[in-house]
Amino acid sequence: MAEALRTLSEAKLSALENVVSATEACRDRLEGSGEAFAQKRAELDEAVEKLRERQTVVRARTAKTYRRSLRILRGNPTAMAKQYADAMESLRRLGGMHKD
Repeated sequence: MAEALRTLSEAKLSALENVVSATEACRDRLEGSGEAFAQKRAELDEAVEKLRERQTVVRARTAKTYRRSLRILRGNPTAMAKQYADAMESLRRLGGMHKD
């Protein structure tokens, strides 16, 4: 499980870094002056900051967090939550559980 978590985290971090790079490149290519351009630059700066925060969150996750979630899911294997359906399915695959 630890190797699967590491691979998953590395993939997420790589994807986030690609998005950050593309956003920064877009921001750096903005040309012009005036309030509209300044506003767009500020929006892109804010987007980059949010992405960096997300990277920090992904790096801070530990296997313990996933184990706790898996334990809860094993205790209630038929749990359903539309809002978190993708996350729950990922946990099931990660933990070797298959939804019947």
